[in-house]
Amino acid sequence: MTLDQLKIGMQRIIEVKVQEIIATKPENQRYLNYLDMRVVCSIVKSTCIRLFNEVPAKIEATCYLAEAVLDPDKKRKMELIKKAWGTLSGLAGIAAIIGAIGLALGWGAGIIATVTAFFAGSSLLGPLGLLIAGGGLSLIAGYFMFHDDASGLSDKAIRVLNNGVTKALEDYWKEHGSELIGKDL
Repeated sequence: MTLDQLKIGMQRIIEVKVQEIIATKPENQRYLNYLDMRVVCSIVKSTCIRLFNEVPAKIEATCYLAEAVLDPDKKRKMELIKKAWGTLSGLAGIAAIIGAIGLALGWGAGIIATVTAFFAGSSLLGPLGLLIAGGGLSLIAGYFMFHDDASGLSDKAIRVLNNGVTKALEDYWKEHGSELIGKDL
């Protein structure tokens, strides 16, 4: 398999599962909820385990953030965002995933840079960074918490998952691509 086949295959897996779930819902509820997103993320993770024998950290973090978009409980939402932050390590990992997710959510470059700086600050500055990162977590959590349109949130969560997974796969391929050539999705 090539990187393009891997990315398209994973996007297709996500799309098929989303469509399966939506098809079972009443006409006026054709969107994903938090539990539905957990099911979609479990399919993504199980596919990673089958292909890579692991769930790459960036995919794990992306799943946490996609679930956080739809989680109705504000406390759990914040916990998921913190888990995502804790899963990502290093400036490159943080910048890549936050950038992809920011684009999926329609954030401008300034917001993406600010959120990335908040997340990266925690990795680079010790206790002061943790305080700064707390502000970044609040910014992201606030964005997720004050958008209540269920259908719109569902679309955003799906975009977060697709964009984040695509970027994570690109990064994973850089390190492990040679091991994946010849494998089937």
